[in-house]
Amino acid sequence: MQKQLAIISLALVLNACGDGNDDIFRGVDGSSSSRLMGIYNGSLTDGNLSQRSILGVIEKNSNFWLLYSPPGSDGYTGIMHGRFSLSGNTVSASDIRDYNFALNQIASVALNGTYTADRNLQGNLNNVANQPFNLIYNVNFSRDNTSISSLVGSYSGRTTTLSNDVVTAVNISSSGVITGTVGNQEPCAFAGRVSTENNAPYYTINLVFTDSASSSCLNGTQEVNGILLSQSQQERQTIYILAENTDQRDAVLFIGE
Repeated sequence: MQKQLAIISLALVLNACGDGNDDIFRGVDGSSSSRLMGIYNGSLTDGNLSQRSILGVIEKNSNFWLLYSPPGSDGYTGIMHGRFSLSGNTVSASDIRDYNFALNQIASVALNGTYTADRNLQGNLNNVANQPFNLIYNVNFSRDNTSISSLVGSYSGRTTTLSNDVVTAVNISSSGVITGTVGNQEPCAFAGRVSTENNAPYYTINLVFTDSASSSCLNGTQEVNGILLSQSQQERQTIYILAENTDQRDAVLFIGE
């Protein structure tokens, strides 16, 4: 069985200031029916005033992942990962890790803005008026995930990090064990686990990469933690996994089928 898998070390995670239930946030009107947690699509303007598309994931623990495209193009070329704080309907985050795979570099980013629950997040990057972002809540993709059984299968695609872009084969078992090989020549391996997250539209994931005898395995012998998204459109299932090294020196993005 072939499915499309996208493992991304990019998504958007947000969670803070709950109302007694850690995955529900009070909206501007004080109600407890609105959630910030979910999947978002949108755009941002970078420091060169170029437009980039965004896929964002907001988790229940105030972390966020933003996967962004090349300027004016499709696909994804980098990941931002950070942690929000909320005050009323305002959102702020500093020391965001920006992993730009195209430029092979890491930068620190800040953002400030406002939110309307179940609708959008908007504001500016680095407190600069001409670097706006706007993220629209995706109702269809923000439904709770089902079970590991919907992920079971074999996948192939490419894994991208700051210094690598290589063919990858992945397998997910019914128990949530994930294994894979990276590269065609002298491939390295990884293993870990995918877990469901209650009342959330994403899965959590933990992977450990191991070196082959004579080649560096992406991040070296490194552990990465992140999220996995599963989206189905027109009988096509796409899975995204976004993860970050425990030492925050690199991130991993996989997209495949």
